[in-house]
Amino acid sequence: MRYRPRAELTRVLRNYDLIQVVTGGPALAAAVMKADIPVVLQATTTAAWERQSQLADQAIAKRLWRPGMMASTSRVERSALQDVDVVLVEPDTMLAHVRSFGQQNVVKAPPGFDTDRFIDSISVG
Repeated sequence: MRYRPRAELTRVLRNYDLIQVVTGGPALAAAVMKADIPVVLQATTTAAWERQSQLADQAIAKRLWRPGMMASTSRVERSALQDVDVVLVEPDTMLAHVRSFGQQNVVKAPPGFDTDRFIDSISVG
């Protein structure tokens, strides 16, 4: 339910020219897609990748329940990755993953800053 559009959010977002969704996984972008304005998604991972290492440490009930929930979240992520206008990613693995769904507007955009401009304000030592 957390990934579904909400009427109030959609109404407010329609006042803007662009929506930028900055998140770990792409599923949250699904909540803004009904606004019908350009959406830029910045994502670094998927829910399945993130939760894979956690699965072994969970109680049996969660280990049985989680794969179904992950499949549902993965479908939402795939749809979001295909529907947004542009995807910004950091790792190469995410770049390849996004392209595998047919999204052509994907850019590798790791965080950083201009060291020529800001080097004087960094104290070393």
